[in-house]
Amino acid sequence: MVQMRKLLRSERGQTMVETAIVLPVVIFMLVAMVDAGRVFHAWIVVTNSAREGARAGAARQSADVVENRIEAAMNGWLCDDAETTCSDNGNIQGTSGTALQIQVSRDVTLLSPLIAAFWGDTVTLTGDATMQLE
Repeated sequence: MVQMRKLLRSERGQTMVETAIVLPVVIFMLVAMVDAGRVFHAWIVVTNSAREGARAGAARQSADVVENRIEAAMNGWLCDDAETTCSDNGNIQGTSGTALQIQVSRDVTLLSPLIAAFWGDTVTLTGDATMQLE
């Protein structure tokens, strides 16, 4: 009887139970932070590339030069699946002072299947930049 009371008062398994409860939550939070960091980085790259393309277009560069500037700003990281649209279909020879809008969008695949279950497998990021033609 004395030994039974001693075993019931023992806290030997408490740490293991607490770890089993907390560890999945901590791992989920770490993976979510990694995914959020990847998405944030991709958003910065997409936004910057749209800005670079709009600047090249505002300086009246050709549509090929604008496309090359966008790809250079992406640094080869997102170029494969990126979609680029120009507000006037690449005609950047308009009148001075008119607005030129460049839009770059890219899908980013999430790493965690658990997080992807909530938001889908991919997140579509869009960067817009508008500048006036010089």
